[in-house]
Amino acid sequence: SKATVSVLNWFETRNPETKPKTTTNHPTMITTDITLQGLESLQAQVEQLKGSQTEMYSGLNNAWLIFGAALVFLMQAGFALLEAGTVRASSVSNILFKNCMDGVISAIVFWYMGWAFYMGTDKDNSFIGSGSFFLDDMERGDFSGWLFQWAFAAAASTIVSGAVAERCRLGAFFVYAVYLTGFVYPVVAHWGWSNCGWASAFNDRSKCHRFGEIGVIDFAGSGIVHMTGGCAALAGAIALGPRRGVKSVTAEEKDAAKKAAVKNATVAAEATPEESGLERKKSVLVNPNPEVIADEEGAEKAVYDYRFKPGVSDGQFNPHNVPLQALGVFILWFGWYGFNSVSTLAITGGAGKVASKVSATTTIGAAAGGIGALLFNRVLVAFKKREKTWDIGSLMNGILGGLVSITAGCAVMEPYGALVTGVIGGMVYVGASAMLQGLEIDDPLDAFPVHGACGFWGLLAVGIFAQSKNVEAAYGVSSTTGFYDTAHGGNQFDVQLAFGVCVALWSGGMSYILFFVLDRLGWLRVPAEFEEVGVDISEGMGNAYSDHAGVGMVKYTPECDGEDDVGDAPVQPAAAPVGPSEPIAA
Repeated sequence: SKATVSVLNWFETRNPETKPKTTTNHPTMITTDITLQGLESLQAQVEQLKGSQTEMYSGLNNAWLIFGAALVFLMQAGFALLEAGTVRASSVSNILFKNCMDGVISAIVFWYMGWAFYMGTDKDNSFIGSGSFFLDDMERGDFSGWLFQWAFAAAASTIVSGAVAERCRLGAFFVYAVYLTGFVYPVVAHWGWSNCGWASAFNDRSKCHRFGEIGVIDFAGSGIVHMTGGCAALAGAIALGPRRGVKSVTAEEKDAAKKAAVKNATVAAEATPEESGLERKKSVLVNPNPEVIADEEGAEKAVYDYRFKPGVSDGQFNPHNVPLQALGVFILWFGWYGFNSVSTLAITGGAGKVASKVSATTTIGAAAGGIGALLFNRVLVAFKKREKTWDIGSLMNGILGGLVSITAGCAVMEPYGALVTGVIGGMVYVGASAMLQGLEIDDPLDAFPVHGACGFWGLLAVGIFAQSKNVEAAYGVSSTTGFYDTAHGGNQFDVQLAFGVCVALWSGGMSYILFFVLDRLGWLRVPAEFEEVGVDISEGMGNAYSDHAGVGMVKYTPECDGEDDVGDAPVQPAAAPVGPSEPIAA
């Protein structure tokens, strides 16, 4: 046959020394004598080619994961810039220190225990993994997988740092970073991404029962990564309470405080040692406004109170550096291509085509999120304040909200689904942010609205916009899709909803327990006077800006009492209001 002749011709060129003997008895007839030795040699070379191809594919896939891990880890720089620009100038060094420590702590913790609770396979446990502590039984080719998943764990931990900014003790944050990356996040990742998790689409163990037809579809982690970090951030913000800021005081309040201070000083000076504390207390003029402070001579002092209290202007909590915010958002957007596209975990075979589609839907979702948040915020502001404004903060966080929203379904949606998901994600961010303001929950970075609320919406969007052909390409199955694919029904929506609720309860509940314990022990929040002078100075780091208000890099000590210990210039209040065109005050 023609196929036989083709094989023989190829074989002759590869092995001239074993060229088969041929005799021609007729112009149209060829008889071939193939030796057994030639067939065995051909089979050996075919097997060698297969082995070389497998090794090449393995190398490409490992390089793909390492490249993705580097992109995701670059997002830490984006988080650092975004958070540094959003907090007040007196807390920049502190927030950058926490971001750096996130990477340090998460790497060590995910090495010795996080990976074990996530991917450990010693036991068939649908709730939590076990085994492979310290990566002791890791195969050589699996280290790229560990690196990629560590970058995700570090991102989940960093989300929390923005919500607790400006008032959380460093020690408390370090404890939480260990807790999240070593236990809380690995458990959720085991549920949704391991080969034994109760909600995992990759569950291939007969003893590990799976919820739903194929489990949850959370391709790159709207729920597993972002909801985990976002709900933990909400728990931290609630446990810590609002930040403190400068309070505006009326003339009557100032006068009452001065009179009380003068009277108290007089009574204290005239009191005899024989007088009891109770009698002296009865002689003291009670200050009707104890939050208004004045010294014995009646000189006014800075007055602070918690955000959302009467007289505390909300404008003083505005971001101090918008360029840093914008640069951080662009770096995060850039890194998100590693976050989503490389979640194929391979580049060979059909995975490359899936990754290319993921890149397109990620881009559309981000852009749509920015548009949705910008327009929805403009409508809300026009309704509440009767004015029309364009808010760059809403645009930037809307982009991030769109990215978070599309992360779960980026591989299983069509571009139009990504557009709708992103637009709604931007609106969800604006609505959730307004809700926190109404509830008087102080989340400086809007970590919960961006990551928690939009992450939950991202999970639900999969149950609406997923398409069977995309599910088959990304997961290898085609039996479940969203509502709009009427051929298979909308049962996937129920799975997505249930998983999102479980993640919120687990991450939020477990995180609040830890924050509550730390608060009861007095380890959670810095003292009020530390917060007022600024956590950069009070935590011993010095200001991030060396020429900041002419103070320089100073250390705070109680004996300093508001005076610069390297000069005579007084330290300005850390939370003083800063207008858009005014110089930054320490």
